[in-house]
Amino acid sequence: MSKMKLPRSVWFITTIFLLAIAIGEAMFLINLKMQLDNIEKTYSELLKSVEGITNRVNILIKYENGTKTWFNNTMVPVGWTLFNATVYVTKGRVSYQTFPFGIFVLGINNVNSHDSYYWIWYKWDVTKKDWVLGETGCDSYFLSDGDVIAWCLVDTSHWPPEKP
Repeated sequence: MSKMKLPRSVWFITTIFLLAIAIGEAMFLINLKMQLDNIEKTYSELLKSVEGITNRVNILIKYENGTKTWFNNTMVPVGWTLFNATVYVTKGRVSYQTFPFGIFVLGINNVNSHDSYYWIWYKWDVTKKDWVLGETGCDSYFLSDGDVIAWCLVDTSHWPPEKP
């Protein structure tokens, strides 16, 4: 089998063609990088613009089997209660009952209270460096920037119940 030798002009045209593709790709990537930088700048500016009207909170949901799900740096509007934020992070998967004293959470993410196990909320106390029981109903507690909250399905037959 003999090898066919391509004329020099074919090599030259092929090289120019591949070089043009490489330059085109480089220009595309540079343009993409510039667009991403622009998007990042716009996003940063947007975040700064909502700083005064939003709070960033961390919410933990701990199930009785020990499984934990965190929703960190969750941005919520100023004026939202823990109940509002819980409905938000769970995409509406909260079952509850309304009483004269407020809302009582019965289930989160389709995991319901049962027997002596109930959903209780805690707040991380930065001064005590410890979890403290929620002092009000979840619909009466207005979130503050930096709050760390935990919902726990705990056995209330032993008091106080186990902390998160």
